[in-house]
Amino acid sequence: MRMCAPRPSHSQLTESQQWCEVLSLVPERGRPLNAENPTGGIYQATFGNGRGLITYLLLADQDRVDVLQVTWIDLDDSR
Repeated sequence: MRMCAPRPSHSQLTESQQWCEVLSLVPERGRPLNAENPTGGIYQATFGNGRGLITYLLLADQDRVDVLQVTWIDLDDSR
């Protein structure tokens, strides 16, 4: 099993781009990173059938969303 892939596949890029479009329209869809501080501004959302995790900063007063990290889990042992 490979721990880190050198670059995402085309389908992974497409799925993460689609989720970024969703964030631009409805940024509140994610879960707060810190449940004890739900209005802290940092959220996470899964995508790609649960294989991707996007962490982002929501600056509602600036009508802005900054993607901080995109993480993929690849369970394909054939590579």
